[in-house]
Amino acid sequence: QLWLASSLLSDAVAIAGQSLIASALARADGKRARAIIRIMCSWGILAAAGTSSLLLLGGAPLRALFTTNPAVLLSCAAAWPFVVATQPLNVAAFVADGMLFGASDFLACSIMAIASATPAVLVMQLALSRRDHDAGLLLVWAGLALFMFLRGLLGTIRVASCRGPWVALRLSH
Repeated sequence: QLWLASSLLSDAVAIAGQSLIASALARADGKRARAIIRIMCSWGILAAAGTSSLLLLGGAPLRALFTTNPAVLLSCAAAWPFVVATQPLNVAAFVADGMLFGASDFLACSIMAIASATPAVLVMQLALSRRDHDAGLLLVWAGLALFMFLRGLLGTIRVASCRGPWVALRLSH
């Protein structure tokens, strides 16, 4: 639940920038689009630092809000470093998605989603063969971390490529 809530905060940064990017690119205003990208990245860094810090500092008390079961709390504690560490990855993925959606770069988004999901699902599949549920849980989180990392990386590469709808970034230099 906490991971989802922090993801929605990251998505808010993406949604805010999405319409601004769309407007700038529709006017072929690469200078404005670059400025919006910088602002989105700045807010994304703040969101990542804030959510990671809150989750890191609030660890045990936050987990205790959701369960009192000692076994569940122990499993949550084992996975908690992934929850904290994935916050910057989530922000990078959501901010990149916001830029791509704002540019109507949907084909690239779908290709990147498949390219990101494939290795992530393979990592998660390893969890099925584990008898140790905590090890399986960690593999699921590792797969999720890989998925978010690849989405952010590939999205950033796409925007930086100055190709497709991003050509305005190159033309305005």
